Amino acid sequence: MPSSIASSYGRDGLESRRSSEFSIQTHETDSSSVGGPPCEYEDSWSSLKNATESLVDRLIRQRRQDEIALEAWSARCRTLEEEVARLADLLHRTEIERDAIVTKPPAPDRPSPGSPTLPPRARAVAAPLPVIDPTKAMSRQSPPPCNAFYLVGHCDVPRCRYEHRYALTPEQVEEMRRGAKHHVCNAIKFGNECPDGDACIFGHFCPRGPTCGRERCSFDDSQHRALPSPRPVVRRR
Repeated sequence: MPSSIASSYGRDGLESRRSSEFSIQTHETDSSSVGGPPCEYEDSWSSLKNATESLVDRLIRQRRQDEIALEAWSARCRTLEEEVARLADLLHRTEIERDAIVTKPPAPDRPSPGSPTLPPRARAVAAPLPVIDPTKAMSRQSPPPCNAFYLVGHCDVPRCRYEHRYALTPEQVEEMRRGAKHHVCNAIKFGNECPDGDACIFGHFCPRGPTCGRERCSFDDSQHRALPSPRPVVRRR
């Protein structure tokens, strides 16, 4: 009986030691799986601290830049206010001087002693109308008559350098019409189609045709192939 009791006590002690060792191992395993190694907490805390410090540093720099910009704008505003005040004062003084000049009675015109009496200023006389010189061609007049004004009926060129005040005869207008045909139309000159067509006052082809012998003719080779149109007979008076 005592030996059986001792053996039972021995088995119970061995089982209790095994259960305690198993519980210790289980506790260590649970603690390691739940908490993790402490170095991970340190790394997370260090990275969070660095990010916070970097953010604070950026905010401080941005605030300094904002303060500098605000100070610059304040200086500009002060300068602008001073300039506005100066202009307002200048305007006020100008208005005072203007009112003084307006309210001041005009002084009578009295010649100074010893100075000769000047005659009253003569009125501006209108310039006389130009006259055509019959010994010169229409293109040689001084100044030449405006082609657009006399051949089309109006001139749209501001400050035209040609004359619009000649009193021309029909023969002189016809001479201008023939002379204008010796000038290349601007549209044809730049390779475009003339919007006026046959009614254009300028030339689309050389009036001399293939027989033109001018070395510096304004028309090109293709514009010399057309035969010249017959000229109307104009009788001079």
